[in-house]
Amino acid sequence: MPLNINDTIELLTSDTRQRVNSFPYEREIRLFQLQTWIYCPDNKIIRIAGRLAAAKFLEAREERWLKETGRGRRGRAVTLRRLLNDVEYRDMFDAVIGAYGGWTKLLRTMTLKEFDDLLYKRKKDSETICSAIDYRFRYLDHGGLIPSEANITHGHYFRWSDRTQPISYRTISMRWQRGRESAILLYVSERHGFNFVPRDLARKNFLNGLTREAADLDHMQRFFGTCAYVAEKMNKAGALSWTVPSNIPRLRPSTQSLSADDCQRMRDYGACRDKMMSS
Repeated sequence: MPLNINDTIELLTSDTRQRVNSFPYEREIRLFQLQTWIYCPDNKIIRIAGRLAAAKFLEAREERWLKETGRGRRGRAVTLRRLLNDVEYRDMFDAVIGAYGGWTKLLRTMTLKEFDDLLYKRKKDSETICSAIDYRFRYLDHGGLIPSEANITHGHYFRWSDRTQPISYRTISMRWQRGRESAILLYVSERHGFNFVPRDLARKNFLNGLTREAADLDHMQRFFGTCAYVAEKMNKAGALSWTVPSNIPRLRPSTQSLSADDCQRMRDYGACRDKMMSS
C-alpha cells in the first residue's frame, strides 16, 4: 500500500479535514509520510514511517483511554481487545498498522532511533541534489533561453565544479538517482525556508509538533504553491510523479540570478564535462 502522493498533497492543502474513508490523525500521519518521502523517496521507508507514526498516536490514545476508564493495564491482551472497540483506536489501527502488515510487522520494523538516523543520513545528500536544482531553476527563472543549458548534466556540472566542496561525479549521480523523484520538493524545503524535514520520532514532542504542522494550512499551501512554480518553470510538471492542485496559488521563490563566477564556471562546461564524467 504505497503512499499516494497526489492524494496526500490534496489532503494537506485542503481546508477540510472531513473525507470519505478518512481515519483519525490521517492528516498528521500522511504529512509525516510525505515529509519522509521528500527526503527518502522509497516506498518501504514510507510504509515504515506510517507504521511508526501511527504507533505513536495509538500509544497516546491508549494512555488517554486507560486514564479515562481505569480499565486494564498496558500490554495485556484484554486491554487490546477493549481498545479495538474504541472507534478512534480501531480506525487508525486498521488504516495504517493493519494495512501495513499488522503488529507482527511493526515488531520487525526498525526502532525510532534507527529511523531518525536513517533520515539524518539521507538529509546529508540534500545539498548535492539542491545545488543541481538551484542552478537549473535560477538559469530559467532569470531569463535563460536555452533549455539544454538547464538539463540535469549541467546541474551536475554546476555542483561538481564548486571546488570549495569537492565531490566526485559518481557520488553526485548516485545521490541524484536516489532522490530525483522528490528533488524539487526537497529543494524548496531546504533552500527556501519551508523546512519540511520530518520530525525526530524519538523526541517527546513529536506528536504535538506534528499536529501543529499539519494544522498550518497557510504553510502547506505556500510550500506546495512554491513547489508547483519551480516545477512549472523547469517544464517538469508533466513529467513528475506528483502534481499540485490548480487552485493552489503558484508562488515564485526569491532567488538571485547567476553570479559572474557561476557563469564563468558554466562556460567551461564543454571543456570539462568529460573530466567530470570520469571522476
